[in-house]
Amino acid sequence: MLHRLSSLASGATSLPAEVHALIECCSTTVNDSDFPCGHSRTPFNTRDLYFGFVADTEDVVDRIIDHLRQLCVIIEDSPEAILALFVEQAEPGAPAADFALASRVVHAVMRANAVLRPEEEMEKVAPSSAEWTLRLDGVSLRIDFSSSAHTSRQSGNVGPTFTLIARAREIVRSARPVRPSHPATTHVLRRPPRPSLAAYGDPGSQESANAAWMKARRRST
Repeated sequence: MLHRLSSLASGATSLPAEVHALIECCSTTVNDSDFPCGHSRTPFNTRDLYFGFVADTEDVVDRIIDHLRQLCVIIEDSPEAILALFVEQAEPGAPAADFALASRVVHAVMRANAVLRPEEEMEKVAPSSAEWTLRLDGVSLRIDFSSSAHTSRQSGNVGPTFTLIARAREIVRSARPVRPSHPATTHVLRRPPRPSLAAYGDPGSQESANAAWMKARRRST
């Protein structure tokens, strides 16, 4: 079940203490002035942020998909909705395990969408294509994964447990620019864009071209 930030703030929703602790940690981390992604603070102000928690069970991936489906329903009425989904871990902070879980989630989303919407499966393009996007229940999703194992990239670590940050892809594409508030952000914006990335959806732009770089970064954390 997903819980909206406004409901938690008003006390209308009650959650276990450990989940409240994860929410508080995430909020403190993201809203800190040193956090490099200034736009990440916006959902805390607009109240379009939802939280969820998944226990460490054998069907953990299936339960993650269930929560993502709930988000897709919400997005139909509130396109700017964002989900922070905390996933309980027996041994948090293991890079290989976190990477494996992230891969399982992405492939599970692809399989679920192929079963539910075979017409999209027939028309799908390869993940290496610039036109490819992760879809579930008719919604294009952007999913970021946070791991406490990230030490060299602060924006990839929003708390002590594995966390999914999911939203509609269209919102990411149309997000309004924010004023850089961190030296790292300013540095990134000044760098020439990588030709292989360009802008999402542009001809020749392949988000998957970053796969090798992501693996290298994972080994360095």
